[in-house]
Amino acid sequence: MTEGYNKRVTLLDVAEILNAVAATPSSRSEPRDEDMPGNFDEWFDGGAVRYSPGMAEYHFKDGTVAAVGMVSWLAVRIRFPDATTITIDESSDRHSVSSTYGDGSIEYFGGEPTTGSEDDDSLDVSIGKSPFK
Repeated sequence: MTEGYNKRVTLLDVAEILNAVAATPSSRSEPRDEDMPGNFDEWFDGGAVRYSPGMAEYHFKDGTVAAVGMVSWLAVRIRFPDATTITIDESSDRHSVSSTYGDGSIEYFGGEPTTGSEDDDSLDVSIGKSPFK
């Protein structure tokens, strides 16, 4: 169990990415010399953004990529450099958080996953293969 715990992404790792996505620091439409090279629509301190229909893809200098759905519910998928993926998906009938370790391993903390219903605010934790591979 310790091995799985030590290789997991921390809450601070996730919070830092979510904070950067929520309020892109020093957002600009033209890159500076120190910015990431590439075909991006916008740059910010520490990364760049590419927009496509229905989605914004945030690329960070450390190799992390956050895909944010531009839909009426919260939909975020964060892929860390080791391929660990965290997914946050909110809709009217389901709330979920999922995680996939870079090596494809699965580990549950605190019991089996549950599925929420209209009368249940439980969290559905699902762990599966990363769509980024």
